[in-house]
Amino acid sequence: MSIRKSWMGKGSLVALCALMSVSLASADLPEIMFELTADAGPISVTIPIPSAWGTYDPETQIWSWTLENDLPFEANGQVVATLTQFDVMVREDPEVNLNFAVQAGAGDTTFSIASALLTFAPISNAQGIASAAMTITDQNGDGAMLTGIGATGGAYLAQYNGWAGDPINGPSGTTFHEGITNIMADPWMQGTASTGQGWTAISDTVNDMSALISFSLTGQDLASGTSHYEIVPEPAAGMLLIVAGLFAARRRS
Repeated sequence: MSIRKSWMGKGSLVALCALMSVSLASADLPEIMFELTADAGPISVTIPIPSAWGTYDPETQIWSWTLENDLPFEANGQVVATLTQFDVMVREDPEVNLNFAVQAGAGDTTFSIASALLTFAPISNAQGIASAAMTITDQNGDGAMLTGIGATGGAYLAQYNGWAGDPINGPSGTTFHEGITNIMADPWMQGTASTGQGWTAISDTVNDMSALISFSLTGQDLASGTSHYEIVPEPAAGMLLIVAGLFAARRRS
C-alpha cells in the first residue's frame, strides 16, 4: 500500500480536495474519503485517505476502512505527528462514524480530520443525531491540553448543506452540533470530555452532511476520540410515505 503525503509551508493551500461530494447509493465514491492534516509551526502535512483503501458493500451501502499500522505525518524526514488509530464507516442512510487516535510531535500540534461531503436525495422532514467523546493523555509529565478550533471553538463539528471540512474557506454548512472546547489533564494523567445532541428535527430540506474534528494538542501528548453523526427522515414523514405507498398499491389492485 502506497501512502501519499504532501508537504506544504504554513499558509499554503491544503490539497484541494478530492473530497468531492459522494452519493454512496450509486457507489460513486470520491477519490478521497477523509483528509487528515497535522500542523506544527512552519510544517503542515496532509494525509488523504483514498476510497480505494477501504471496502464498499453495495448491499448495505457502507464504505469502511481500518488503519493497520501507525501512520506518521512526515515531511522531509521530519515526523510532525503520528496517527495511531483510524476506523471509519460511512453509510448512505446517511451516517458517518469515526474512531481515531493521534500523538503530537515534539511541539504543540494542530490536527484536522475532515470527512468528504456525503450527498443524498433531499430530505424535507429530517431529524439528526450527533455525538463525540475525546480523551487526552499526558506523555511527558507536564500536563496536557486539547483546544478545539472549530467554527465556534469546538473540537467536533457536524454540519449539513455545506462542507464542514473546506480547507480554503472554512466550514460552509449549517451547524447541526458543535462541542468540546477544551480538555485538560494533569501530569501523567488523562482528561476526557464528550458532547452530543439527541434526535432533533431539522427544519431545512437536507441534501448533504459532513463532519470535522479539529483541535490543537500539546507536544508529545495523545488524543483519541469517537464520533457519530446521522440524519434520517422523521418517523412521521416516513410513516406518511408508507401509508401513501400502501394507498397507491390498494388503488392499483
